[in-house]
Amino acid sequence: MPTLHVIRRADDLLAVDAAGHGDPRGTILLIHDGVRAVVPGSSSGRCPVYAAAHDVQARGVKTDYPLITTAEICRLIVEHERVIVW
Repeated sequence: MPTLHVIRRADDLLAVDAAGHGDPRGTILLIHDGVRAVVPGSSSGRCPVYAAAHDVQARGVKTDYPLITTAEICRLIVEHERVIVW
């Protein structure tokens, strides 16, 4: 069952670690201050990691994760069977 993990805080290490080592069919979405997080294992392609474009721009940070729009975030929510917000 694919899960969308929505991470709101970069300092929530439990959430970042759990999401990064979860279901390989799942997806991680970084929003709010979570766009500053570094997800372990994300470079190995375990599961895709995305960052909300408007949150990255609002915080003036750079990220290596693909940026997605609000419409694309909605699409991710609909495509996944479960959504966990950390």
